[in-house]
Amino acid sequence: MNRLSISFLSGILFLIVWTVSANETGYGITAMSVINLRQAPSFAAEMGSQTLMGTPLRILERENGWIRVMTPEGYISWSTESSVKVVTEAVYKAWNASPKLIVTEYFTTLRSKPSSTAEVVSDVVWGDIVRNLGEKAGYYKVQLPDDRIAY
Repeated sequence: MNRLSISFLSGILFLIVWTVSANETGYGITAMSVINLRQAPSFAAEMGSQTLMGTPLRILERENGWIRVMTPEGYISWSTESSVKVVTEAVYKAWNASPKLIVTEYFTTLRSKPSSTAEVVSDVVWGDIVRNLGEKAGYYKVQLPDDRIAY
């Protein structure tokens, strides 16, 4: 990821107060550039909101490849399970405490090597959040929520 595409989130922790419910089943992090959140566990269901890559989520329920999640703002809705990296509480806390970068370009791509011609690892959009692993050859080295490494 080119250094001009992002801003450093210096020491910012996601300090989120969650309401814990009895049917809570875990933690997750949005793993795609943008995911649609639906009112019911179905592609035909009304879309209620979206979350961006790197958004920490609480997983409340699972049903046939869908997960019911709660966003940091308290919004509760459904997403496909493949759109969210399901993690342990320890991994969730480590993600929230790690140094991050936020994408400041409308749309760009992350590459497998620090080169504009390297293989594309993922697309990212304005507001996506990735873990900062340092710099190399004028690019930031980053880790995506699903553990892929990119530049």
